[in-house]
Amino acid sequence: MLFIESPESEEEMRRTCERFRGVVPLLSNQIEGGRTPMPGVGKLEEMGYAMAIFSLGVGFAAAKGMKDFLETLAAKGDTSAMAEDMVAFEDFNRLVGLDKHAELERHYERSG
Repeated sequence: MLFIESPESEEEMRRTCERFRGVVPLLSNQIEGGRTPMPGVGKLEEMGYAMAIFSLGVGFAAAKGMKDFLETLAAKGDTSAMAEDMVAFEDFNRLVGLDKHAELERHYERSG
């Protein structure tokens, strides 16, 4: 897998893919606000990229969510206005696998 740092145009990205097609698979690092264009997964695939990573987007989204949450708490003294933008308590527990941890805990309590 080959990664070329920060191509700055779609044309540069196409030329890179053409140059290495059949030689080595190419990776595109897609960073929102970065120098590399973000044409979308379909277009990257058409260009010839074997893989695309979106290495910081989830962090950017999480940071905005945390900022909005804390600003709301500071301004209003509670977080009820944020409920629609949050994962519900039960859904969060499933997301992090809390049910599986509880199952393991029960298993080892019986074993020990």
